[in-house]
Amino acid sequence: MKIIHASVPPPDLRNVFQTPGNSSSIMISGESVDLMAAPILIALDPELIGWLSYRIHSQYIEILSMVSYQPGPDIDACLLQELEDLGKSKKLTEVRVTTTNANLAALQFYQRHGYSMIQLHPHSISMSRNKNREFPQSIDGIKVQDEIVLKKNLTEAMDQLFLHEVFHVKHQLALKPLAAFDPKELIPLFSDPKVLRYQAMKPLETIEEIRAYYYRLLCQSAQHKRLVRGIFVNDQFAGIISLHHIHHDHCALGYSLIPSYWKQGIATEAAEMMIHIAFHVLKLRRIQAITHPDNIASIRVLERLRFHPEGTLIEYLQNPSTGCYENRESHALLRKNHQ
Repeated sequence: MKIIHASVPPPDLRNVFQTPGNSSSIMISGESVDLMAAPILIALDPELIGWLSYRIHSQYIEILSMVSYQPGPDIDACLLQELEDLGKSKKLTEVRVTTTNANLAALQFYQRHGYSMIQLHPHSISMSRNKNREFPQSIDGIKVQDEIVLKKNLTEAMDQLFLHEVFHVKHQLALKPLAAFDPKELIPLFSDPKVLRYQAMKPLETIEEIRAYYYRLLCQSAQHKRLVRGIFVNDQFAGIISLHHIHHDHCALGYSLIPSYWKQGIATEAAEMMIHIAFHVLKLRRIQAITHPDNIASIRVLERLRFHPEGTLIEYLQNPSTGCYENRESHALLRKNHQ
């Protein structure tokens, strides 16, 4: 079976959608929705065996209609999984679907696949019949009158990834989430002039400053905008690394190490793990890394990781410690070039 994506149904499917009243529209919560104008997943084997139409809202993806033409749950389950994967790739938080109180088969199917009922609209079908009289009066002796909205959360696995999972690089090197270590462990890192030499930030020397920075990282992680980990060598804090500015298909990579851990290959190994996650778990297409022009060691790490130099960013940012605008060097790595 192959599932193809289409922005709208191809013309040869129009007869599949049309009702006895020669319409391709359905009613959802009193709204008329034209299936011929909605994106669709089409299951082929090799002929048409099923389809699922949907629409995308700002935070969730909504199933409009799903039909399979062969017995058994496999086609519906595959279409549903394809839609959920699509929602995750677009960083949407949930999938929603609306069905009726009498559609017991749909209620059972969605609940078996992790969906929960979140809304009941009593008598909404009865009111919608004023606009669309094609609703059945009953199904298997149950009067069709109410709409039920179900949803599935798509972020639980992502929350585990962003907030809780430990990445084991090798026996003595692990990348731990923020919740696994005390914010105070960041003080030796971000108060060291050697670490901050090439970073446009003021030293973080007090526990209040460190906590504010820590909780800002935690908030960004909870929003899935930054994947951040503490670098631990033999269970000792050595630095921090993150994928930040995660947006659609791209992100940036950044890291800082306590000087006693420099020149041991730790940054390279930690970055390799984060690159793997970016490309093969988050399915991102592009990673950018921005460095100070004089930070030769960091540039060498990027070269070992096969980042491509993109050039100099003129007066890219203002250093809050000096008030001066500074240049930066940009490097990038594409998933298609990563092995």
